[in-house]
Amino acid sequence: MIVLFVALFLLCVWGIKFSHCHKDYMSREQTEAVKGIFAIIILFSHMRGYITLSSSFADRSYGILLNMIGQLMVAIFFFYSGYGVIQSYKNKDKYTKTFLKNRILKTWLHFAVAVACYFILSFIIGKTYSWQDYAFCWIGWTSVGNSNWFIFIALSLYILTWAAFPIAEKFFKARKSIAVSFIVCGFSIVLWFVFYVFGKETWWYDTLLCYPLGMLFSTGKEKLDFYLEKNKRSNYLIVAASFLLFIVSYFGYHKIPFEKIAIYSICACAFCLAIVMFTTKIKIDNVVLRWLGKNSFLIYILQRIPMIIFSEVGWNSSRYLFAGLSIIATLLLVVVFNKIYMIIDKVFERKKGKQE
Repeated sequence: MIVLFVALFLLCVWGIKFSHCHKDYMSREQTEAVKGIFAIIILFSHMRGYITLSSSFADRSYGILLNMIGQLMVAIFFFYSGYGVIQSYKNKDKYTKTFLKNRILKTWLHFAVAVACYFILSFIIGKTYSWQDYAFCWIGWTSVGNSNWFIFIALSLYILTWAAFPIAEKFFKARKSIAVSFIVCGFSIVLWFVFYVFGKETWWYDTLLCYPLGMLFSTGKEKLDFYLEKNKRSNYLIVAASFLLFIVSYFGYHKIPFEKIAIYSICACAFCLAIVMFTTKIKIDNVVLRWLGKNSFLIYILQRIPMIIFSEVGWNSSRYLFAGLSIIATLLLVVVFNKIYMIIDKVFERKKGKQE
């Protein structure tokens, strides 16, 4: 199965470019390419739950590599999302007025449509869930076979951001974007502790602080870019420092007994910074990765549909057949659902316009 990572690596090096400092390292094209890489890694990770890996070196390497990446595979999505929100807040006049509709409601609606498919699929294959699962799967708190926790956390962070906008605009007339970033950071820390105190599984919250980090990065990006572009020495020092922070926190998570989850959250944030600094030196960008990144949300919420179906008919007995069919079917579903969502979005926009 390690051949999947080899294929992904070859895809990553296609069109790779080196530079002292790529000025567009946070452009939509570059961030989508990076998200495309991790969207596929998440797909690799979820496939592992439906197949039995052999004891061969290739399969053991596949499992070890996924274990090493762990929850870090989702961290960059939170980071880029937080960064994008503040960038839009700074550059779009009516962004706060459309945030509820375009960020929160639209994200939830797209998720709910996908959940409806899992809901129907569960009845077709005879899989039953508790009434709590059926009731709360629509917000991502529970699941009916779909991936859920990431969406719940993303929607929670969007709601916290929406709540931060009026606070920042009322009490902080100047530098509102900085105020929003710090307010959301405070809210996120509270949310982190709520999950921790109530004993929720650690993967629900060990990467959520990457979202406010992305916001803070947006507010300080101009000053950082000055040092990155100033000279090669300062550039290399910043890049090296980001990787050193990640390495120390990553191994610290395994060695330091003090609340490992807190150390891991720091590690996730450091990982995001290391990835971002890496893209200032090495540009990973091609049309395939950009398409995958652009559709990473759909890949995430749809990938378990073919995996469930293929495992039900027994095709998961052959892990390579299962992997190939799951990847192809997921990408085909993305194409189909893109068209479905286009229709839904038009209806949604039309009804919203009439109400206004």
